[in-house]
Amino acid sequence: MPKFFLFLACYIYMGLISYVSAQETVQTYGPIQSGDMLWNIAAKVSPPSVSRHQAILALHKANPQAFGVSCNMNSLRIGETLRIPSLSEIQALSRADAIKEFNRQTKEWQARRDNPIVCPEIEAPETPNETAEQPSSETPMKKASTSIVSATAATGLPSHVAEQTTSVSDSDKSVNDNLSNSLYIFVSIALVVIIAFLTTFFWIRKRKALKNKAQDNQQAKNDTDSEPFDEMPLKTGGAEK
Repeated sequence: MPKFFLFLACYIYMGLISYVSAQETVQTYGPIQSGDMLWNIAAKVSPPSVSRHQAILALHKANPQAFGVSCNMNSLRIGETLRIPSLSEIQALSRADAIKEFNRQTKEWQARRDNPIVCPEIEAPETPNETAEQPSSETPMKKASTSIVSATAATGLPSHVAEQTTSVSDSDKSVNDNLSNSLYIFVSIALVVIIAFLTTFFWIRKRKALKNKAQDNQQAKNDTDSEPFDEMPLKTGGAEK
């Protein structure tokens, strides 16, 4: 029995190591489908230690390309895949600051018809060759042109934007729920500890049983050696006179 528990503990431990290694890969959620709400997505991919507002803003900051208006969280595009931010990224904003920013973007989105949202250009990784070949005199004109295009594109609701409805899509998603992951790790570690404890317990119990048995055998042997024998009368060669 102890060998079985030891084998099971090793098996679970190896599974836990493989699981932790797999978590080093980038976690994603998507593709986004019609009816998906960022509010519900944030609840699925964030641990209970953070607020929903923190998770939403972290998702928005980590995936600006997934939004029709890159600087507003209410313009999530259909078909995009979101990178799930780490816990440290989610906690970059405090709960209070996250609520303030959430409310600011919400008001900004509601007033977008009268006040179009103008977002700064998303910085793409620069290629050294392209940077060297590009004349410096053309840079201001290019930036100005981009700003105008961005402002025009943000005047209305961007195409293929996930509407903020109350329904949630039931389609399969490549989501890795951090809460489930944490629970899985906790349960796995707990099982390893319990199995290790049981293995140690049965091993100590078996050793104690063997020790008691050896003591009983030794005691029985000592009792046999010390047991008195009835003295046999000596035979005499001559008859009594």
